[in-house]
Amino acid sequence: MTIQEMRNASLQNQKGFTLIELMIVIAIIGILAAVALPAYQDYIARSQMSEAISLMSGIRTPATEFFGTQGAWPELVDVAADDDVDAATADQVDVTLSGKYTGAIIGVGGDGDTADDFTIQATMAATGVASQIASQTVTMWTTDGGRNWDCGSGAADGVEVQYLPTSCRDEDAPAAEAAEADPDA
Repeated sequence: MTIQEMRNASLQNQKGFTLIELMIVIAIIGILAAVALPAYQDYIARSQMSEAISLMSGIRTPATEFFGTQGAWPELVDVAADDDVDAATADQVDVTLSGKYTGAIIGVGGDGDTADDFTIQATMAATGVASQIASQTVTMWTTDGGRNWDCGSGAADGVEVQYLPTSCRDEDAPAAEAAEADPDA
């Protein structure tokens, strides 16, 4: 047998992967999955939380404008529940108060309150959202008549800071009013 025939014979015997090579690949895939799945779940929770932040941000402008012109904070009326969008009374503002992941949004300090303080609190839906943020709250508030707004975890059942956008991680949320607010009211 020549050297060339021996090389051809050894190449014909080795077809496919050995068992150890396959086990190494499976172990690597398992390690990557163990790291990637929790990170992906956190990403999903943060993206769902961004809906609440976006809805609350959409309320800031009309509420601040109302306060600037009327001298009092408005009552928030859900535009989706209002058949006639232009039917808001003089002390109300039509806004979107819920979303796909956001269960309810309430305004605390409105209903004709003339103080500079106003708080918008969003409660995440109980179902259909990441379990880490289900029924948790996030709060946006102003203490100077709407000139500056802060954002942070809600006082009652507040969402963990890691699920909030970095611009919304203020720890000095107004605890007294938000904790007394009832989202079902």
